[in-house]
Amino acid sequence: MKKAILNPITFFLAVIAASLASCATETYADKRKAEKAAFDNYRQRNNLEFSTDSAYCFSLPAPWPENLYFQTHRGAYVRLIKHDPEARPVAEGTTCVMRYNSYNMDDIQVGGNTGTREGEVFVFTPGGTDPCSGWNDAAACLRHGSEAMLLIDSQLGPSDQYQAVETIRIEIVDFTVRN
Repeated sequence: MKKAILNPITFFLAVIAASLASCATETYADKRKAEKAAFDNYRQRNNLEFSTDSAYCFSLPAPWPENLYFQTHRGAYVRLIKHDPEARPVAEGTTCVMRYNSYNMDDIQVGGNTGTREGEVFVFTPGGTDPCSGWNDAAACLRHGSEAMLLIDSQLGPSDQYQAVETIRIEIVDFTVRN
């Protein structure tokens, strides 16, 4: 008899514990709010300026001022560090190779491939999403030999960044246009 009473009580307590645990879980909306707050804090801490005026931005010699970023139509941010306007441009179907380091908004390195010879290879597609939207948007602004800083929201980044719900800063140390 004791066992019959104990099981419903144990079951009831387990249901309550599971319900409380699910209430404490951070939702995707909560993570996006935290991502936006971290980005806003990073922007203020570094006194960043964002411009959608491509004529103004790309008329400046590289390196651009440390706090100036060009905002692409989908919301990726690009700051040119090394840029030769006479170098080979990126065109649709061009194979691009990007060697980079990536950092979170607390300036902690979270990825990169500068230790590899090859780097990240992708085919540029205007408006494309492979390997991610942010990289395609940024590639449209670059030329062979460019170096740049990117700020890419999780929704524009690769799948691991999307799942982490974290804006990252990408330091492109070598950008190659192959064909």
